[in-house]
Amino acid sequence: MKTSGQKSFLALLCIFIIYAGAVSQTQAADKTLRLALEDWPPYIDRTLPNYGIAAELVTTALSRAGYATIASFENWALTLEGAGIGVYDVITAAWHSKQREERFEFSEPYLTNEIKFIKRKDKSLTYENLSDLRGLTIGVVDHYAYSPEFDESNLLIKVPSNHLIQNLSLLQQGKIDLTLDDTLVIRHQLKTYLPSTADQFEFLPKPLASRKLYMMVSRTNPDYKQIVTDFNEEIRKMKEDGTFYKIIKKYEVN
Repeated sequence: MKTSGQKSFLALLCIFIIYAGAVSQTQAADKTLRLALEDWPPYIDRTLPNYGIAAELVTTALSRAGYATIASFENWALTLEGAGIGVYDVITAAWHSKQREERFEFSEPYLTNEIKFIKRKDKSLTYENLSDLRGLTIGVVDHYAYSPEFDESNLLIKVPSNHLIQNLSLLQQGKIDLTLDDTLVIRHQLKTYLPSTADQFEFLPKPLASRKLYMMVSRTNPDYKQIVTDFNEEIRKMKEDGTFYKIIKKYEVN
């Protein structure tokens, strides 16, 4: 039996096959790129006019380079699969992994994320290295690349879900011991969805990793190298003329 995610992906694939031929010529002429986004506030947020700090930085740079963009929101698994086969041209915000290099060209990093574990305050846990977490249940978002050591470890009990808020809810209920993500993202999720109990959580002091944030371009797009080159150049210019830092200040991300 197909899962709902599989059915959604098959529907997405059918739509792409039907329209790919008609759309490709138009896109070649006007340099229109299909952007895939997943809600990941405050970096990506469909409720904001420009879809959040990461989305605005990427679309601004691409626009300055002469590209039009069409944004679509999907969950992360469908975002990866869709971009991998050419349903989308660009994933606006992603962490690097060697496995992803097979299907995507990475830009230069344009932001940095600090990844930390979070626990309930009433749970006594320490973390210096991954062996300290052996035997603990850790909520993860399916298909995320947190760090090579963490992702490849077979010593850890990882409980996958589709969204961070699911992991935070499980953590609140005591059904898992830890979860993890970018600290700004976790704070935003707690403030938005669990405001009355946000003070029941605390971060473990030591970060798992500081992850660079990249734009990824599907290698199915014949111009993937040029798109990345153009993006990198415009991000550099945006830093020189101050546009980059004005966008960051607007979202109050330090």
